[in-house]
Amino acid sequence: MRDDTFLRRWREADSSSGDLAVLHALSLVFRAWEVRGGARAAQTGQSQFDGFRRLLTQAEVAARQAAQALPADPTPWMTLAMLARGLSYDHDRFGAVWDQLVARDPHHRSGHVQALQYWCRKWRGSHELMCDFATRAAATSPALAALPLMAALEGVGDEPKVWRSPMVRDALDILLPRLAGEGAATQAQRDDRGLAITALIACKRHDEAVDQFRVLGPHADGEPWRSYFASARRGFLQGRIEACKGARKPS
Repeated sequence: MRDDTFLRRWREADSSSGDLAVLHALSLVFRAWEVRGGARAAQTGQSQFDGFRRLLTQAEVAARQAAQALPADPTPWMTLAMLARGLSYDHDRFGAVWDQLVARDPHHRSGHVQALQYWCRKWRGSHELMCDFATRAAATSPALAALPLMAALEGVGDEPKVWRSPMVRDALDILLPRLAGEGAATQAQRDDRGLAITALIACKRHDEAVDQFRVLGPHADGEPWRSYFASARRGFLQGRIEACKGARKPS
């Protein structure tokens, strides 16, 4: 379990802090997922499910209270979007939360990532709904250009040819020029470069993938390696080897 000493000491010093309320709600969601674990439902015990739902219910109450304490802060609404799939929000209920989030921050990255998960087939949506959400969101800002690539990664089991789709091609057309003006200092930048690499390799655009690996340098902590590989480092190295082998120019 995560060490909540910092939050407990903060609560003792200033229990009325709105910022504390925001962090408390979010921490309950993280704790809930730790209790559930990352295994499939068939490999998850009833006590884990019970603890998961109990903590998410507490987080829901805490997030609503945090939203009242800091009405302009989008984070409580992102927290509600994050727990929505675990508490089986229907589409209307999720939509009400989503409207509140984007009213405060139309391009909230974490919120969009959580919504993408909500709309995927294994939770409350479908491959089509997820891809539609990702495409529409990406069209609103280059900062969200990687969302269709996240959708492709999530949905490749449903649609193996998704990496060759117009959705992915169009996303790369927006994302790559944006990344050309950025580095790899932030987690979001490394995630987006890793997703771009995955799409470029799948599309046999190995030279461009090598260029992205050069910018990443030794950083193997981004997507998809962080979430989709047992060893992020091994997945990163396998991808780099594949890109270099397929490249036409010296790498």
